[in-house]
Formats: sequence, structure tokens, C-alpha cells
Amino acid sequence: MITDTIHQRVVLFGGRGNSADLNDTWFYREGVWMQVATPDAPSKRSLAGAAYDSRRDRVVLFGGFESPVTTAIALYDTWEFDGTTWVRRNAAGPQINKPILVYDESRSEMLMLGQLADETVKMYRYDAVAGSWTEITPAAKPPCVNESAATFRPTDNTILLTGGFCSTSTNIDEVWQWDGSTWTKATTLLGTERTYASAQAFDVSRSQLLRFGGTAVFDTPRGTTFAFTTEWAQMLDASSPGARSLFALTSDPVNKTIWMYGGINDQSTYFDFWQYKNGQWTYVNVEGSPASCSSPNAVYDTDRKKMVMVCGDSSIYEWDGCAWKSFTDLKNDPKARRFSMMTYDQTLKKTVLFGGFDEAKYVAETWLWDGAAWTEIKNKRPPARTLAAMWFDPVQKKSRSADKDGEYFCAGIFGGDGRRNAANVEELSCFVMDFDSGRT
Repeated sequence: MITDTIHQRVVLFGGRGNSADLNDTWFYREGVWMQVATPDAPSKRSLAGAAYDSRRDRVVLFGGFESPVTTAIALYDTWEFDGTTWVRRNAAGPQINKPILVYDESRSEMLMLGQLADETVKMYRYDAVAGSWTEITPAAKPPCVNESAATFRPTDNTILLTGGFCSTSTNIDEVWQWDGSTWTKATTLLGTERTYASAQAFDVSRSQLLRFGGTAVFDTPRGTTFAFTTEWAQMLDASSPGARSLFALTSDPVNKTIWMYGGINDQSTYFDFWQYKNGQWTYVNVEGSPASCSSPNAVYDTDRKKMVMVCGDSSIYEWDGCAWKSFTDLKNDPKARRFSMMTYDQTLKKTVLFGGFDEAKYVAETWLWDGAAWTEIKNKRPPARTLAAMWFDPVQKKSRSADKDGEYFCAGIFGGDGRRNAANVEELSCFVMDFDSGRT
């Protein structure tokens, strides 16, 4: 499937559907598909390479596989489509499987990349007059082009190649640039996981390369969009948050909404901020939003009408529904830890933080936040743990007392992983905490 820039349409040919190869041709323009009845056409196939030659107004297609009932048959023929019919220009080109074709607009060249059975990378230039391919042998080439993707970038007249999977591939993806004579590996600080068989195109209006889907080489198929200018960045779907876990989520009764920040999945760490209201998600992009807050934990302070969020590095932020506020240079604060538990106590009018994992051990510390400073409660506490459930009971906050310590409020802690490198310890108990006496 390629873009015909002159006629402003997409051209689709062949592929595989319902366990059989296809050789039909379709146009897609202004939201409508239309099949083209061509007098001639390439044979049925999938995994062919194709690109649009805008100078000659031709689609050039090479190779692919015909997949009958038994063994797939590799094809090495070259075809051109003029908008009306297909013409075969060459019956036996280079023996390249899964070819990658890309048209170099600045140099008016049709290029092809592929590799042999031993993973040797080959590169060719198309001779439109002869209908043949001539090998190009630059000093350096991308080391792997098996199911990678190549796209022309008009902002600097280069071709960008990303992805692919070979026996020597590493986990981190690479970006290679072709300037007409030389391939160079781009230096990127924020690598993304190596992906093969993805879709790739250049967004001219935003001057960025977009890549969608594919399969992570050491993982599973993905449905994520990434953009590349000089670094990779994950693109967000503004209609709803992407799949994730370990995010901060809290209810805001004043604004009648739910706030969500961050989280992780097997591909990415998120630092985005979302609102859920009236059954709809909205991405919230405001100046001053925490740029990096891993292992976030959040509660809503119903007295000060603010969301309180604590990050894994112990940095703390507050959100009042309009703006974020960060707190720096706190003299006494919890040390860095992940997966702590928090709740807001309406009796104390303070946020309560407990537990976590500090990368060396599980933590049993209790801290109170009043909107300006932290205070540690050092008396008797539940055993150290992380990833437990913790809540404030508004009904039992003035619960009956059976001893001289007086009234209690209840913040329950249940479950969690109590030991590192061991099976989970499920504490089948609820701890009721009295901060006057420091007892649990």
C-alpha cells in the first residue's frame, strides 16, 4: 500500500486474506475505497515491496511470495502501474525476499533494500528505462533490514530506515539515514524497543516520521504509535489512555471527576495526565505538569480541595484542578521508594503514606503530609510491605474504644508482598491505626 502524491490517493495491491493470496488493485481517496479493474496484473502474492515514482507517475512493485497450499514460492519480478493497468518490466530481478522499496524524491531514484538467506544486506537502484536493478555498494549499510521500514524525509532529503529483526539484533532499535551516497547510524538518546513489520510514513505537516504497530522482537504485537524527529517519542491517543498498570488514580468529589497520572506497560513508562468525567476521558496538557514521576501515588485532600501525588523518588506535587505545584527543598521527607500506599485522613486532615520498596528492602515507615511538610510517625507500625490496599473509613473514624487510648480512626492495610525474592506474603488482617498513641 503506497501513497500516489500526484493524484492524492492511496494505491493498494494484493496481500493475503482468508487463507489465500490476492492480486486485486484498489484506490482509496477522500474516505472511499474503489476497486480498479486492470487489464493485466501481477500474480497473487503477499509481502511484495512497492513505492511511488512521482517523477514518472508510476507505482513500482517488486517480488513477494505466492503462498499455495504447501511451500511458499518466492517471486523476483518487477511491475509498474500507471493508474490504469500493470505492466511487467522484468521477470527475474535480484533474489531478495521481503523487499523494501523507497523513492528518493530529491534524487529521483527508486531504491530497494533486502537481504539474502545468510542475512547479507543488499541495496539496489532501479533503471526505469531498462526495467532492471543495479546493485549499490556503499561503504556501510544497515546491519539488518528483515521486515524493517524505509521512508523518504523531505526536510533534509534523507531516507530513514528503522526496525527489522535478525539473528544479531539487539533489543534497542536503530535509525539509519541515507543521504544519496552514504548510510550513517543516527545518534538517539531515547531508544525504543526494536520492532519489525511495522507501518511507517512521514507526516509532512508536522515534519516527523510516524511508525505504528509491528511486533517487538522480544515481546508481542503492539498497537502503539511512535514519532521520530531527532528522538523517539510515543504518541498519545487523545480519546483515551493507553493500556497500563501501576498508575495514580483518585476521585475528585469537588470537580466531580477522576484524575489519572502515569503508569507503565511492557513497552513504556507513561508521564501523562488524564481526566475522566461524564463517561469520557480527556488528556490534560498544562504547563508545569510533572515531566517525570515514576511509581506515582495519589489521593485527594477533601479539606484543601487538592490532589496530592507522591513519586517514587519522594518528590511531591499538588493539583488544584487548574495548576500543578511542586515542593522542593523539604528538610524532612520520605526517602525514595516504589509502590507505597496512601490515603487521606479526614480526621487528621492529613495525607497518610505507608510502606513501599526502597530497592533494597521493604519499608514500614508511616508519614503524614499537611500541605507544607512531612512528619514521620515512628511508633509501632504494621510489618513492612508494598502493593497493599489502604483506605480511610469515614464511618468508623470515631469508632468505639475498648481501652484507655480513646477514640480511633481506621486506615486499613491489607495484603501485599512482604518479602523480596520470595513468595507473596498475604497478611490476612486489618490494622487499625491510632496516631495519638502510635499503636496499630
